[in-house]
Amino acid sequence: MTNLDTERNRQLLSTYGFHSLAPLLANPSDVRLDLNETTAGPDSYHAVVDVKGIQELESLLLSSKLCSIDTESDDKDPREGTLLGVAFSVKGGKAYFVPLIENDLKDLSRDDVLKFLKRIFDSDINFIGHNIKYDYLLLRRNGIRMKSIQFDTMLAAYDCHGDWDFFNLRDLAWRFLREKIKSYSDLVDEDGTFFDLPFTELVNHACQDVDVTIRLYPIFLAELSERNIIKQYYEHTMRLMMHLANLEFQGITVDRDKIDAIRRSLIKKASRLKDDICKKVGEVFDLDSEKDLSAVFKEALVVRGYLAPRKITMAILEQVAISEPIVRLVVQYKRLRSYIVRLESTSAAVTDGKIYPLFNQIKSRAGLLNTVKPSLFESDTSPELKSCFDSSVIDYFKDRQRSLDTLSQVTQDPVLQEVRASKSKVDVFMAEHAVMKDIDHDELLLSLATGQPDSMLSRAFLVDRLKVEMIRHDLGKRYQIMFQWLESYRRRAQANGYATIDGKRKYIDGLKSSDVARRERALEHAVRWLIRY
Repeated sequence: MTNLDTERNRQLLSTYGFHSLAPLLANPSDVRLDLNETTAGPDSYHAVVDVKGIQELESLLLSSKLCSIDTESDDKDPREGTLLGVAFSVKGGKAYFVPLIENDLKDLSRDDVLKFLKRIFDSDINFIGHNIKYDYLLLRRNGIRMKSIQFDTMLAAYDCHGDWDFFNLRDLAWRFLREKIKSYSDLVDEDGTFFDLPFTELVNHACQDVDVTIRLYPIFLAELSERNIIKQYYEHTMRLMMHLANLEFQGITVDRDKIDAIRRSLIKKASRLKDDICKKVGEVFDLDSEKDLSAVFKEALVVRGYLAPRKITMAILEQVAISEPIVRLVVQYKRLRSYIVRLESTSAAVTDGKIYPLFNQIKSRAGLLNTVKPSLFESDTSPELKSCFDSSVIDYFKDRQRSLDTLSQVTQDPVLQEVRASKSKVDVFMAEHAVMKDIDHDELLLSLATGQPDSMLSRAFLVDRLKVEMIRHDLGKRYQIMFQWLESYRRRAQANGYATIDGKRKYIDGLKSSDVARRERALEHAVRWLIRY
């Protein structure tokens, strides 16, 4: 038979947009299907495409207590992707891929494979994966629910190391196994999917991932044990992961009308602020236009030492706003507009009274949750907005009042305790201070507690460095007990390599780094983890 699976043929199909036909060029029979093959090593990857293979694989899996799995899809978003197949491994060096595309199957139908998958995932097998929440949601969207999820190597790596730049399988495979494997992005172009790959490549990629995952499992199990956080990992990290996985599938109840009412109120506020700015400037212009901003504030920027910048960034505006009252109003307007855009994104994501965000447990180095599409937890949220959401997620929002209460409890600072015990929870000293009276007191104190440098405080609160130094000095004296306790907490965290509170530990590798900047960031993350902010 003439070999159709050539680079030229695949390029032709891609050129004319026939991406889904590319896999048909590869002959599935070229993939080894014998489950009884005993060839050792990671080359023992097999496609299971017939009744006999399914039966043998099912027998193998059901006789195993532990199995790594990996789903393959045509989309990185499990809410959108089509399930192409599932890979399994019960022993390092051997793996099996079961496709769900009819063209890749022999005497099996897609329904036959789905029934097989339902039996397997409803069994007593303990499943492990890398970012297994993705697999859970993709499978559940296809009517398949994993009965027992045992372990996630991505989350284990995060709990053990905390602030690495990457926790993807490719990097972990190299770091711990010294093996180079290909990731999704290595195999698929930006505009492509796994449909564009020959079947053999899809099989090898899926099997490679489950093979590496099952070999990483004992390594991370040992690391968790060495760090004395196995119980914490299972009772907190994995339990939270399962809760989030169910929320991704079931959705979060949201009061869209309340969100839109808040948004309309803020739009009116932004409009009034915009009118005030134009009145002070003496002309009407578009504050959302970089061109208009440059034309209006060019002179002020030149005076401040900026040589007519091509693009007026928020950072530039914040620096100029320190000494220019009108620019200060512009910064306030832009911050308000940013919040409005966030509300609009959340509102647009609501379907039948629910939103279905994707949760991320590893993005925050401080152990805080993040979501995408929409983003919910990355900035502080007003109590009014929080009330729009189901109680199942309220605790995941940043909460300044909760964080300040935590600081009061752990530091036992008598001044802070007195403020937190008051009805207004307002520090009269800060409210009457010449520099601080017009600043958000809660945010300011939390920024100082987490160790923000003067440069960031200056930009955040639009005050010059001398005033920042005054604030730091005055609050340092007022909350002396709190800052002394935090300094001791940082020293212990740096010495141990982890932060701790109430028996829980937060490992952050940067705490023992020789890189001063990285170490300072890690210390900040340690405090943010402590106060959940």
